[in-house]
Amino acid sequence: MATVEFQEYEGDVVTFLVHQHDELKGLLSRVLGTQGAERQEAFDAVRESLARHEAAEEEVLRPLTRQAPGGDEEAAMRTGEEDRATEALALLERLDVGSIPFEVQFRTFEEAVLRHAEQEETHEFPLLRRTHDPETLRRARVAVEAVESGRRPPSTGRSTFAELLEQARRLFTRSA
Repeated sequence: MATVEFQEYEGDVVTFLVHQHDELKGLLSRVLGTQGAERQEAFDAVRESLARHEAAEEEVLRPLTRQAPGGDEEAAMRTGEEDRATEALALLERLDVGSIPFEVQFRTFEEAVLRHAEQEETHEFPLLRRTHDPETLRRARVAVEAVESGRRPPSTGRSTFAELLEQARRLFTRSA
């Protein structure tokens, strides 16, 4: 039965976001394995990827989650986790990427991001599949992809995560 259910939802927003989580895990794992300019580039890639991902989840996923029974609480928990990650990124952005404090804070940040993704995958995503039809979740994927398909927030040098997130939100609002 699980196979039938999976096939029914194939290509939906949940599948797409789980794939993004896997990509993000790869990006996160690169940061501390590099040094100097390469580390800065890896960290910037994490920040930009997270900005697009979180803006899309905020605009597309959370409204769907809130429609589900118990969804307001679930959405609030996930949003709270994302807010704490934004605060952690703001601290990381003030640190030298080559410093020990950066490495310590980044490990804590990485663990929080991975826990957040796990919470989405074990709580929020199954809730969405139980309460929304496959077509709705496929349309949600299209909406999420609209933000990320080539219309990435323009890099303005050393933009903060908050600025990147706001740029992604504006792009999403224009594409909706």
